[in-house]
Amino acid sequence: MNKELLSAIEYLSKEKGVAADVICESLEAVLITAYKKEFDGNPNAVAHLDKATGDYSIVSPKTVVETVADGGLEISLADARRIDADYDEIVVDVTPANFGRIAAQAAKQVMIQRLREAERDIIYDEFYNRTDDIITGIIQRIEQKNIYVDLGKAEAVLPHSEQIATEEYFVGQRIKCYVVEVRKTPKGAQ
Repeated sequence: MNKELLSAIEYLSKEKGVAADVICESLEAVLITAYKKEFDGNPNAVAHLDKATGDYSIVSPKTVVETVADGGLEISLADARRIDADYDEIVVDVTPANFGRIAAQAAKQVMIQRLREAERDIIYDEFYNRTDDIITGIIQRIEQKNIYVDLGKAEAVLPHSEQIATEEYFVGQRIKCYVVEVRKTPKGAQ
């Protein structure tokens, strides 16, 4: 499974154009989300993903107490002595054997959202660096005198005030545009 995980990370990195480190960080966040959803675990739990082997673990800091009131946050003195003799706070491996269906669905949604955000940031950075530059695009649609131009990964708006009065525009036409401004929108870079 670990080789499959590393292969999936590599594939996503190439397919989406997102750095493998970003995917690994997202995967760690996904593991924590799934763990908290399924097991009502310690809110301070942390996931670690070994980028070389693909192994992951979820660890939870627990306070050492005489009598355990909350098993998610506390550990008994006897159990703490078995783990470590130096025991103000013990870090315990709480990696579950498997996650349930609901936790897996929540994890999937978190992963999809994180990947979309990373893609949007990459596209925004790419086009932000092209401000005050001329680029070529294809007219996608014309709405209320505004022209929407497809630039491949992003969409540009050519407002009526910046169009050439004698020029005729039609859907599918290739045009060269001067990039005035790049904005982040919920739909991506614009």
